[in-house]
Amino acid sequence: MKKTIRRILITISIMAAATGLSGCGEKEEPDEASTRVMQLTITPRPTATPRPKEAFPEATATNEDLTMINMYLVNKGNGK
Repeated sequence: MKKTIRRILITISIMAAATGLSGCGEKEEPDEASTRVMQLTITPRPTATPRPKEAFPEATATNEDLTMINMYLVNKGNGK
């Protein structure tokens, strides 16, 4: 009986010491630099879209209402 009570008291004291030493319940203040949100604003700029036949006549193919540009030929012409 004494042995059982002693073991229980030792277990409880170890648990209390571990809880006290671990800082249970204490929270550190977060670093302001890591919690700050960076504000980004994106303003669209109007850009002129070139007409495919004027910009890349040799790389443009037209089929009825669909106009396609072969980017391989465009990049090859620009030296890329």
